[in-house]
Amino acid sequence: MQVIKESSCNNLEELVGKLAKEIKNGKVLICLTDTIYGLIGDATSEEVVSKIFKIKKRTKSKSLPVFVRNIGMAKKIAIISKEEEEILKKIWPGPVTVVLKRKENSILAPSVFGRKKTIGLRVPNWEFLNKLLKVTSVPLVATSANLSGRKGGCKIKDIIKEFKEEQIKPDIILDSGNAKNKRPSTVIFLKGKKFKILREGCFSKEKLSAFLKRKR
Repeated sequence: MQVIKESSCNNLEELVGKLAKEIKNGKVLICLTDTIYGLIGDATSEEVVSKIFKIKKRTKSKSLPVFVRNIGMAKKIAIISKEEEEILKKIWPGPVTVVLKRKENSILAPSVFGRKKTIGLRVPNWEFLNKLLKVTSVPLVATSANLSGRKGGCKIKDIIKEFKEEQIKPDIILDSGNAKNKRPSTVIFLKGKKFKILREGCFSKEKLSAFLKRKR
C-alpha cells in the first residue's frame, strides 16, 4: 500500500495523470472527495470491483455507488426521464447521490449492482475527481473509505492505520489531510419530480428542497 502526499506533486495535472494511469492499470485508490475520503476504482472492471468489495469487507448482495463525469455518462448506466434529468442538472455536481433505475445492459461491471435493480450515481464537485473522470473516461466506484459497518473516511491517519492492518489493502492512498466535511453525501431515490431521502448527509431534506427551489 503506497501513501502519496498530495503536496509532493508539482501540480494537479501531474497528480491526475499519475493516478489516472494507475486506475487504468486496475489499481484501487483512496482519495479525498467533496465529502469524505472514498475508495475509488474502475467501475467497468469486474476484477477491480471485486477487489473493492474485499477491501471494504462489504457483502456482494449490496451495490456500490458510482461517480460519473456528467449526465451523459449517467445515461449509459441508468434510465433517466426528462423530468429526472432536469432535477439532476440542478443538484449535480454536488454532494447528492441519486438512486435511479439501472439499465439491464450498461457499461458497469455487473457486480457493482449487487442484487439491486437500481444504482446510486453522483457527479462530484471536486476538481481532482472531475479531472480524473475526464482523463480515465470511465465511471469510478465511489464508496466511503472505511470497513463496512464502521464510521470513518475523515481523518487520514485513521484511514491509513485501518487499512494498513488488513490483509487485502487499497493500492494507493492519496494523503490530502483531514476531510473538512465530516458527513457523506445525501442519498435520494428519484422518480420523476419526486424524491425520497434514503440517507441524510450533507443536505437535509429541508435544505435540499430549498436548494431545488432556488435553482428553478
